[in-house]
Amino acid sequence: LGRWGLPVNIGALIYGVAAIVNLAWPREPYKPWYDDYIIAILSVAVVGLGAVYLVLTRADQNSDAPHNDAIPAR
Repeated sequence: LGRWGLPVNIGALIYGVAAIVNLAWPREPYKPWYDDYIIAILSVAVVGLGAVYLVLTRADQNSDAPHNDAIPAR
């Protein structure tokens, strides 16, 4: 994208945050409380389970990839 890369990424970030807020915003008052907050509840559950998995398996420390492999040498 060249020089348009940064503006496009900033626009995508703003759009993504706006979409998350739109989806997580409580809508109808006559529905059960968990229908209004299901996005927040599931987000906390997914992040929590991911953290438990990371702590129990130490997957971030069990890699056979060389250190700094993705960074090309100059």
